Amino acid sequence: VSSAAVSAAHGCLAYVTSGSRQEVQFLPLARVHAWDPLWDDGAEGQAPPPRSVERGSELVAVLPGRPTVVLQHPRGNLEGADPKYLVVADACRLLEERRYAEALR
Repeated sequence: VSSAAVSAAHGCLAYVTSGSRQEVQFLPLARVHAWDPLWDDGAEGQAPPPRSVERGSELVAVLPGRPTVVLQHPRGNLEGADPKYLVVADACRLLEERRYAEALR
């Protein structure tokens, strides 16, 4: 793990893996207590899908009001990305709150 951020608004821990495949991965806060980064294989089929990122990228922030993560690339530029895990979770929350127009944007 090269960088990480906790997002209470999204209920997850977001982290960037280091190694041959660098990815932003998400871990629901309910599973953090049992997580072992050296042994976790996404068991139980509940691992949210990761998002590939450029080698050397670091996680800067997870925006609380939007399904967006901010990454800093090795060249110094910042990128905002909307990973599927956050987008789907945000859409589900909006639908549960009956905010249909916002969920469809």
